[in-house]
Amino acid sequence: MASSPPTDSVARLMGFFRTLGILKSPPSNADRQDFFSDVIRSLLSVDLLEPGHIICTLTVNPTVANPYNTLHGGVVASVTEAMTLACAKTVAGDKEFFLGEMSTSYLSAARIDTGSSLLAGFYPSINSFFLVGGLLSFYV
Repeated sequence: MASSPPTDSVARLMGFFRTLGILKSPPSNADRQDFFSDVIRSLLSVDLLEPGHIICTLTVNPTVANPYNTLHGGVVASVTEAMTLACAKTVAGDKEFFLGEMSTSYLSAARIDTGSSLLAGFYPSINSFFLVGGLLSFYV
């Protein structure tokens, strides 16, 4: 039978979890339908919308930051999915879609209170969508 871990180790681990916010309860309205989608959409403002192309500005705020005060990687993936599906709807209309496969490269972190322009587009020749982040500008 394994012995109990030292008390100081447990205290340090619990302190680490508190720092990350893991021990906090989610807000009460987080249980409502489409809560997460609304959070993701609130980060984006549309700059251009036309068939097969969308340009949005993404603003990083503390709601979607990780403990390092940068945009959480899961949010990057969620924004990618939302913009890609929105771009698909500009071409195919109001049909139901799902994202079958996605690849993401994390080259650098976006800090709180910075923004980036994102471009979503459609390549008809290969029947694929793409999303490019940080293509046009960063600002503080």
